Formats: sequence, C-alpha cells, structure tokens
Amino acid sequence: MADDRDTVEQGQDDTVLDLIHKLANLWQVPADGISLFQGQKPLKRKEKLERYHLRGESGLTLSMQFTLDPIEDFLLDADKPDGQLSILKLMSEVGTIPTPSRVRMNFEEITRGSGKIITGVGKFLSHEDVEFRSAAQAAMRQIAIPGELRATAAVVAHMDSECVEIRCQSILLFAHIATKGDQDAMSRITSFLHHAEWNTRCFAVQALGIIAEIGDQRSIDRLCGSLEDGQWEVRRAAVASLGQVAERGNTVASAALLSRLGDRDWTTRNAAVKVLGNVARKGDELAIAMLIDTLEDGDSDVRCSAVSTLGKLIGPEHENAIDALIKCMEDVHVQVREAVVKTLSQEMFVGNVYVASAALPRLNVHDYQVRKMSVSLLTRIALGGDAHVVDALIGMTNDKYQDIRYLALIALQGMAAKGDDAIINAMRARWSDTDVNVRIAAVAVLQDIGTKGDENTIQTLSGFAGDEDARVRLESLKALGHIAEKDDYNALALLKDHLNDSDPDVLDAAFHALTHLTSHPAEEAVDVEESRKLSRTSSYLSEAHSGKSSKYPSEAPSSSMLVNAT
Repeated sequence: MADDRDTVEQGQDDTVLDLIHKLANLWQVPADGISLFQGQKPLKRKEKLERYHLRGESGLTLSMQFTLDPIEDFLLDADKPDGQLSILKLMSEVGTIPTPSRVRMNFEEITRGSGKIITGVGKFLSHEDVEFRSAAQAAMRQIAIPGELRATAAVVAHMDSECVEIRCQSILLFAHIATKGDQDAMSRITSFLHHAEWNTRCFAVQALGIIAEIGDQRSIDRLCGSLEDGQWEVRRAAVASLGQVAERGNTVASAALLSRLGDRDWTTRNAAVKVLGNVARKGDELAIAMLIDTLEDGDSDVRCSAVSTLGKLIGPEHENAIDALIKCMEDVHVQVREAVVKTLSQEMFVGNVYVASAALPRLNVHDYQVRKMSVSLLTRIALGGDAHVVDALIGMTNDKYQDIRYLALIALQGMAAKGDDAIINAMRARWSDTDVNVRIAAVAVLQDIGTKGDENTIQTLSGFAGDEDARVRLESLKALGHIAEKDDYNALALLKDHLNDSDPDVLDAAFHALTHLTSHPAEEAVDVEESRKLSRTSSYLSEAHSGKSSKYPSEAPSSSMLVNAT
C-alpha cells in the first residue's frame, strides 16, 4: 500500500511505535492499522529501533503495510463506546483533507469498500445518543459510494423510524448517498411528501431538491404541489428546492413561485423572490410587473430581494421598472437603498440617460441618505461630458454634509472636461471647507482637469497651498508641479516660499517641483538646496527648544545594540 516514500529522523531511544506514530501523522492515517517490515520481517512495536540497525548502514529502510482490521474491530466493540465514537469521527473526515498523501488516498479507498465499516456505521444512525448519531450520519455521508447498495440499505432501514428526528435525518442522508436522478430513490423520497408529520414533509422536500436532476419536470411538479402545504416551513423548503431543480425559463416553476409572492410568511416570500431571479426568463413581463409590486412589501428584506431580482430580469428598455427602483432610493431602510444603487450600477446601465435623468431630481430632496445614494449612483453610471450631471454634481460640492461633498468631487474627477472653468471656480469655494478630505479631493480634481499653464487652475491651487493642514499643502504643490509651465514666475515664487515649510514632506514636494519647473536646474540647485538645509535646521532647532522630537535627528553620536535571532 505504501506508495509514498519519506525519510524520518529518529532519536536514539525511539521505539518502533514512536516511528509508527510519526508516519501516521505524516501520512494522515490511523496508527492502529500500521505495520512496519524490514524486508519480510515484521518489526515489534515495543522494540527500540536500534535493534534493527544493520552494521555499516547509516539508517533503516523499511516498508509499511496497512489494514483496516483494528479499526473495524474498534467500531464493532460495544464494550468500548469511546473507541467507537472516535472511529465514527475518523470516518467523518474521509474525503475532507485538501491534499491527501497517496497512503491516505489508499486508506480512504479501502474504507469506502469495507462492508464492516458501512454496516457498523449504519447501526449508529438510530443511536439514542445524539453525539453518536450525528457522527454516524456525517461518517456515512463521507464514506458511502453514491448508489452503493449496502450503504443505501443501511440508511433506508431508519427512514420509517418512529423518532421524527431520526426519520428526517435519514431521509436527507439518503438523498446525499443515493445516485442523483435515480427514479427508485426519488420515488422513495416522494412517498414522504404527504406524510402526516410536517417535519418529515419538510425534509422530504429538501431531499428531493438534492437528488433530482436539473430540469426533471416530474420533480418540479411535485415541488410546486408542496408550495401549497399548510406549513410555512414546508413551503419555504419547496421554494429552495425549486431553485435547485428548475432551470431558467421553466414556466411552471415561475408561475408557482410568483404565486408565493403573496405568501403570508415573509421568509417564504423572500425565498420566492430570490429564486425567481434564477428561474424566471429574462424580460418576463409578468414576473417583472409582480416584482415591481413587491417593492412595496411590508418587509424590508423582501423589498431588498425584489430590487436585486429585478436587476437580473430587466434591461435598459424597462423604464417602468427603472422608475420603481429609483423611487426605492427613498426607502426607509438603508439596505434597500444600497441594493438599488448596486442594481442600477450594472454595466448595462452605464451611460444610460434615462437612469441618470431619473436619479438627478433626487439630488435636491431633503433626505440626506437619498442625496448620498443619488450621488453614489451617478458616480458609477454617468459618462464624462454629460453637462446635466456635471452641473448637478458641482452643486453637490456645496452640500451640507461632507461625505456628499466628497462623493461629488470624486465623481467630477472622473467625468469633468479638461479646463472646465465652472468646476475650477467651484473648487475655490472648497478653500475653506471644514473637512480636510474634501479639500484634498478638490486638489485632485484640479490636477485632473487643469490644463498645462492654465492661470485659473494655478491660482486656485495657490489657495490650497496655504492650507493649515500639511496634507493639503503637499498635494497642492505636487499638482502645481504638473500644471505650471516651465519658469512660471508666480509658481516658482510660491514653491520657494514653501522651502521654509514646517513640514518636511511639504518642503520636499516644493523642492522637487522647483527642480522640475526651472529651465536651469544646475544653477538653481545650490540655492534651493541651501534653503532646504536651512529650513530643516531651523525646524530641528525649533523642535529642540520646544521639547519635541525631530524627524531629522542631530549629528551627535549615539549608542546602539545589535540583536541576533538564532
């Protein structure tokens, strides 16, 4: 069995059993089934390894054999329940290791083929102790080969149990281990769809969704029948199973799901709305109309799902649906409004004039959240050059709330035309904005739309260069270095003034912009560098007198310690 080869280091006093445990951990198989051989000679577990060393050899070359006999014996030994539980848990891990060794794969193969293991696990499926029962169910699901008669027979034996829990779990387990699409297996499951006990019906509905093949109309019809069940849990389970079995465009399933949009249970309505998104035909006018009505459902989760499902079924031509979705931007629940933005931000709506036009009036409503969502939507769908949207966004840069002002600036950055004086002038109003991120965003807009040498842009950037926050000054000087022409007198004068800036990053930005804009960098470099050094020295001395630590430490010698990690 041992197709893997490995070298294992051993201690002087290690025994054969120590090596077995190392190999078991290495190859992820139970140690109880491992036997080691030297040639044809078996090694005794309690013996020290040194006994088997041959004179003149630096190590041992051994082979390994594996058997399930001890595992099978443990599983069937009723006198050792702890051992039985450990084997059940071991079986539940079959097939779960991401990168199994070849030894592990061989172990799992012979486990699945063991009649004793299958039979032994099957006996625990109705165990009175829930821990044993759960472990057995998990184990059977992992070790059973789909459709294998011994495994399915072991599960079927418990499907008529008087215990509701055991019966339900066995029905579901049977669906997992039977062959998908097997008619006999499906008939066995469907016989429980009309059981007197509702939990049993619920699990049978779930099981049918697992075992039926996609597009199986007989199963779809049966599930549609369960949508009329008097118990809401059964109806909801039937909706979910239809989502697994019905293919897109199945008119029978779509009609049945639409009938559940008025279900008295909100979780069933919500599930039906979601599944419709995958079953109804794209452009289905009846489904779209009923989903538009569902946008007014009394439950916010249902409304949210209706928004998302409409996004899967409509196209840019469905203006009535777009209007209804835009109206939902005024919904009282934020998750509904966010769903609208996500739905209408799909690629098919980018550049859509109708959507943009429908969103624009919402920029002027009193509700802060509606204005914010409208700006966010326009940011995602509006194309550059749309004058109506640009004008509206310019207005939003003066909104009462800073996050809306910020979003509007980000939107303008992506769609404004180069050299747009209206936008440049609007940025001047942000000189005194109370939010630093808004002021930085305004500088980014200027850098993005400003044309080379444009005096209006340069003057506006100059206003930001005097900002109290070093981050704003830094970005404005960087932008100035890109926008100003070579040897621009006003730009050079402003940059030289900042060689005395208290922030070293701003000072560096001024220095680099100066060297970029001057036509004679070699001649200017000495004067600029001297100013730079004087500024840094002045800054350091000022901080030293004030008791602050400087970013530029003194030249005084200092001690250090080198720590080596070994």
